[in-house]
Amino acid sequence: GKTTLVDWLMAQKKYSTIIKKIISYTTRQPRKGERHGVDYYFIGDDEFKIKIDVNFFLEWTYVYGFYYGSSYEEVVSALSKGNSLIMIADRYGIQQIIKKIHNVFIIYITVPHKNALYERLYKRGTETEFFLKVRLEKSLQEMAQEEKSRIADFTIINSQLSRSAECFEKIINEQLNQKNRYNVKSVKKV
Repeated sequence: GKTTLVDWLMAQKKYSTIIKKIISYTTRQPRKGERHGVDYYFIGDDEFKIKIDVNFFLEWTYVYGFYYGSSYEEVVSALSKGNSLIMIADRYGIQQIIKKIHNVFIIYITVPHKNALYERLYKRGTETEFFLKVRLEKSLQEMAQEEKSRIADFTIINSQLSRSAECFEKIINEQLNQKNRYNVKSVKKV
Protein backbone atom coordinates (compact mmCIF):
# COMPACT_ATOMS: atom_id res chain seq x y z
CA GLY A 1 0.00 0.00 0.00
CA LYS A 2 1.41 3.29 1.21
CA THR A 3 5.03 2.22 1.59
CA THR A 4 5.03 0.43 -1.76
CA LEU A 5 3.84 3.57 -3.57
CA VAL A 6 6.26 5.87 -1.74
CA ASP A 7 9.20 3.52 -2.35
CA TRP A 8 8.24 3.24 -6.04
CA LEU A 9 8.16 7.03 -6.38
CA MET A 10 11.43 7.57 -4.53
CA ALA A 11 13.20 4.93 -6.65
CA GLN A 12 12.77 7.24 -9.65
CA LYS A 13 15.73 9.57 -10.01
CA LYS A 14 13.61 12.55 -11.06
CA TYR A 15 11.86 12.47 -7.66
CA SER A 16 14.69 11.34 -5.42
CA THR A 17 16.55 14.58 -6.14
CA ILE A 18 13.68 16.95 -5.30
CA ILE A 19 11.68 15.05 -2.67
CA LYS A 20 13.07 13.97 0.68
CA LYS A 21 11.47 10.96 2.29
CA ILE A 22 11.21 11.45 6.03
CA ILE A 23 12.16 8.21 7.74
CA SER A 24 10.07 7.48 10.80
CA TYR A 25 11.28 6.22 14.15
CA THR A 26 9.68 3.13 15.66
CA THR A 27 10.04 0.87 18.66
CA ARG A 28 8.94 -2.26 16.83
CA GLN A 29 11.42 -4.84 15.60
CA PRO A 30 12.47 -4.72 11.94
CA ARG A 31 10.52 -6.94 9.57
CA LYS A 32 12.41 -9.17 7.19
CA GLY A 33 14.31 -7.01 4.70
CA GLU A 34 13.88 -3.74 6.61
CA ARG A 35 17.03 -1.74 7.38
CA HIS A 36 17.78 0.75 10.13
CA GLY A 37 18.06 4.27 8.72
CA VAL A 38 16.50 3.25 5.40
CA ASP A 39 13.03 1.96 6.24
CA TYR A 40 12.82 3.18 9.86
CA TYR A 41 15.03 4.20 12.71
CA PHE A 42 14.55 1.28 15.08
CA ILE A 43 14.99 2.36 18.71
CA GLY A 44 13.91 1.17 22.14
CA ASP A 45 10.92 2.34 24.18
CA ASP A 46 13.06 4.26 26.68
CA GLU A 47 14.90 6.18 23.96
CA PHE A 48 11.60 6.97 22.20
CA LYS A 49 10.05 8.26 25.45
CA ILE A 50 13.06 10.50 26.07
CA LYS A 51 12.65 11.91 22.57
CA ILE A 52 8.96 12.60 23.33
CA ASP A 53 9.97 14.43 26.53
CA VAL A 54 12.39 16.71 24.68
CA ASN A 55 9.92 17.49 21.85
CA PHE A 56 12.07 15.68 19.28
CA PHE A 57 9.07 14.61 17.21
CA LEU A 58 6.98 16.61 14.78
CA GLU A 59 4.36 13.90 15.22
CA TRP A 60 4.23 10.66 17.13
CA THR A 61 1.74 7.98 18.04
CA TYR A 62 1.45 4.75 19.97
CA VAL A 63 -0.31 2.15 17.87
CA TYR A 64 -0.31 -1.65 17.58
CA GLY A 65 1.76 -1.81 20.77
CA PHE A 66 4.61 0.32 19.41
CA TYR A 67 5.64 3.95 19.11
CA TYR A 68 6.06 5.66 15.73
CA GLY A 69 7.16 9.22 15.06
CA SER A 70 8.89 11.68 12.72
CA SER A 71 11.75 14.00 13.62
CA TYR A 72 10.96 17.70 13.81
CA GLU A 73 14.57 18.65 13.04
CA GLU A 74 14.76 16.36 9.99
CA VAL A 75 11.65 18.06 8.56
CA VAL A 76 12.94 21.58 9.25
CA SER A 77 16.37 20.74 7.84
CA ALA A 78 14.89 19.33 4.63
CA LEU A 79 12.54 22.28 4.19
CA SER A 80 15.33 24.79 4.80
CA LYS A 81 17.24 23.17 1.90
CA GLY A 82 14.22 23.72 -0.37
CA ASN A 83 13.19 20.07 -0.51
CA SER A 84 9.63 18.88 -0.80
CA LEU A 85 8.87 16.13 1.69
CA ILE A 86 7.03 12.85 1.66
CA MET A 87 5.98 11.17 4.88
CA ILE A 88 3.97 8.11 5.80
CA ALA A 89 1.78 8.67 8.83
CA ASP A 90 -1.49 7.47 10.28
CA ARG A 91 -4.49 9.76 10.69
CA TYR A 92 -3.48 10.84 14.20
CA GLY A 93 0.01 11.73 12.99
CA ILE A 94 -1.41 13.68 10.07
CA GLN A 95 -3.61 15.66 12.45
CA GLN A 96 -0.50 16.63 14.42
CA ILE A 97 1.41 17.56 11.27
CA ILE A 98 -1.27 19.87 9.84
CA LYS A 99 -1.30 21.83 13.11
CA LYS A 100 2.41 22.53 12.70
CA ILE A 101 3.07 22.80 8.96
CA HIS A 102 1.15 25.00 6.54
CA ASN A 103 0.67 24.16 2.85
CA VAL A 104 0.55 20.43 3.48
CA PHE A 105 -1.23 18.23 1.01
CA ILE A 106 -2.41 14.83 2.07
CA ILE A 107 -2.93 11.76 -0.07
CA TYR A 108 -5.04 9.12 1.62
CA ILE A 109 -4.34 5.65 0.27
CA THR A 110 -6.99 3.08 1.00
CA VAL A 111 -8.30 -0.26 -0.21
CA PRO A 112 -11.48 -0.95 -2.18
CA HIS A 113 -13.02 -3.02 0.66
CA LYS A 114 -12.14 -4.49 4.06
CA ASN A 115 -11.58 -7.98 2.64
CA ALA A 116 -8.78 -6.58 0.47
CA LEU A 117 -7.23 -5.01 3.55
CA TYR A 118 -7.33 -8.29 5.45
CA GLU A 119 -5.89 -10.20 2.47
CA ARG A 120 -2.98 -7.77 2.09
CA LEU A 121 -2.14 -7.81 5.78
CA TYR A 122 -2.43 -11.58 5.90
CA LYS A 123 -0.28 -12.15 2.78
CA ARG A 124 2.44 -9.91 4.20
CA GLY A 125 2.95 -12.57 6.86
CA THR A 126 4.43 -10.15 9.37
CA GLU A 127 1.67 -10.14 11.99
CA THR A 128 0.35 -12.59 14.54
CA GLU A 129 -3.37 -13.33 14.30
CA PHE A 130 -3.94 -11.00 17.28
CA PHE A 131 -2.05 -8.06 15.72
CA LEU A 132 -3.66 -8.79 12.37
CA LYS A 133 -7.07 -8.21 13.98
CA VAL A 134 -5.82 -5.11 15.82
CA ARG A 135 -4.40 -3.62 12.61
CA LEU A 136 -7.58 -4.43 10.71
CA GLU A 137 -9.77 -2.79 13.37
CA LYS A 138 -7.56 0.32 13.51
CA SER A 139 -7.49 0.60 9.71
CA LEU A 140 -11.26 0.25 9.49
CA GLN A 141 -11.65 2.97 12.15
CA GLU A 142 -9.38 5.29 10.19
CA MET A 143 -11.29 4.55 6.97
CA ALA A 144 -14.59 5.38 8.71
CA GLN A 145 -13.11 8.57 10.22
CA GLU A 146 -11.81 9.72 6.85
CA GLU A 147 -15.19 9.03 5.27
CA LYS A 148 -16.96 10.99 8.00
CA SER A 149 -14.51 13.86 8.35
CA ARG A 150 -12.06 14.16 5.48
CA ILE A 151 -8.62 15.57 6.12
CA ALA A 152 -7.05 14.34 2.87
CA ASP A 153 -6.85 16.43 -0.25
CA PHE A 154 -6.72 13.35 -2.44
CA THR A 155 -7.84 9.75 -2.03
CA ILE A 156 -6.41 6.83 -3.96
CA ILE A 157 -8.33 3.57 -3.80
CA ASN A 158 -5.50 1.11 -4.32
CA SER A 159 -7.20 -1.73 -6.16
CA GLN A 160 -4.51 -2.17 -8.83
CA LEU A 161 -0.94 -1.15 -8.05
CA SER A 162 0.03 0.09 -11.53
CA ARG A 163 -3.04 2.34 -11.79
CA SER A 164 -2.56 3.57 -8.21
CA ALA A 165 1.10 4.38 -8.95
CA GLU A 166 0.07 6.31 -12.08
CA CYS A 167 -2.49 8.31 -10.09
CA PHE A 168 -0.02 8.87 -7.23
CA GLU A 169 2.61 10.21 -9.64
CA LYS A 170 0.09 12.50 -11.34
CA ILE A 171 -0.93 14.02 -7.99
CA ILE A 172 2.70 14.47 -6.93
CA ASN A 173 3.57 16.17 -10.23
CA GLU A 174 0.60 18.54 -9.96
CA GLN A 175 1.61 19.51 -6.44
CA LEU A 176 5.29 19.95 -7.31
CA ASN A 177 4.29 22.32 -10.12
CA GLN A 178 2.28 24.59 -7.84
CA LYS A 179 3.96 27.78 -6.75
CA ASN A 180 2.70 27.69 -3.16
CA ARG A 181 5.29 25.24 -1.83
CA TYR A 182 6.43 24.57 1.71
CA ASN A 183 9.01 26.73 3.34
CA VAL A 184 10.77 26.52 6.65
CA LYS A 185 8.94 29.60 7.96
CA SER A 186 5.69 27.69 7.70
CA VAL A 187 6.74 25.12 10.32
CA LYS A 188 6.01 25.85 13.94
CA LYS A 189 7.16 23.84 16.92
CA VAL A 190 4.48 23.43 19.58
